[in-house]
Amino acid sequence: MSEATQTATAGAARSAGRAWAALARFAVVSAVTGKRSYLVCVLLCLPAVLGTIIAVSGGVETAEQNAAVYWGITLFVSLTTAVPLAAMLACSGLFHDEASDGTLVYLLTRRLGRARVFLAKLVGILAALCLVGGVAQLVFVAVIAAGRGLPADEKLPAVLGGCLLVALACVTFGAIFAAIGMIFRKPMAVAVSYMVIFEWFVASLPLDVCEISVSYQLRCLLYDLTESRAVTNLLNEVLPEEFATGASSAAVLAVTVAIAVAVAALLAAGREFTRAHEEGT
Repeated sequence: MSEATQTATAGAARSAGRAWAALARFAVVSAVTGKRSYLVCVLLCLPAVLGTIIAVSGGVETAEQNAAVYWGITLFVSLTTAVPLAAMLACSGLFHDEASDGTLVYLLTRRLGRARVFLAKLVGILAALCLVGGVAQLVFVAVIAAGRGLPADEKLPAVLGGCLLVALACVTFGAIFAAIGMIFRKPMAVAVSYMVIFEWFVASLPLDVCEISVSYQLRCLLYDLTESRAVTNLLNEVLPEEFATGASSAAVLAVTVAIAVAVAALLAAGREFTRAHEEGT
């Protein structure tokens, strides 16, 4: 390969890299300013709002009860409802807006293939979800701590464990709903069905079948990562007697995300995104 060809190839790669980064940044901005952004932010902030109501109501008398309230809302509101619904709204239609307003054609002329466009948007939206969800979780910790406080051994698990749980939930559910959005013609209906069947019904069963739900794997991972007595007490009531280790749950979540992203990217690479096609779906 001649020097001129190498220079041209390197320049094209840099140009594509800049376009990819610009698209990812655009996805972050659109995720917090787009048509559904307000509802997504409301859902991610819902646990903090509930925590504020409980803290202000004065029904909590001790720091231990405060920790139980924090983890109860995080595990059974954030994990099962708020974060999944926010990810569903943000990720189930990654390409619809671009196809309908014509900007996808512009993006594809910037030396970015469809798969790379999809990955850039997905990375940006997941980053935005993790950012908003993490900030909301930190506010939630601050609100709870401002009430009756938290036991000394609960403070670090509450901050690190809570934020990590929300971030992992955002990434995992976001990848799943992005894949659903690429596979099905009516992604919202399928996404809602997935939530009802797998994350609400199956996850509540005291049987091994609950292992196929994301919320189960996240709970097992949190149980293994934190030494929180409140987490232990809450999860001992809902998890089977023998449940997955943190390492196996982390592996399951990683494989789930990898498969969902790979399938969605492959479908994105081979699909024609036109105004007529998207409006027909």
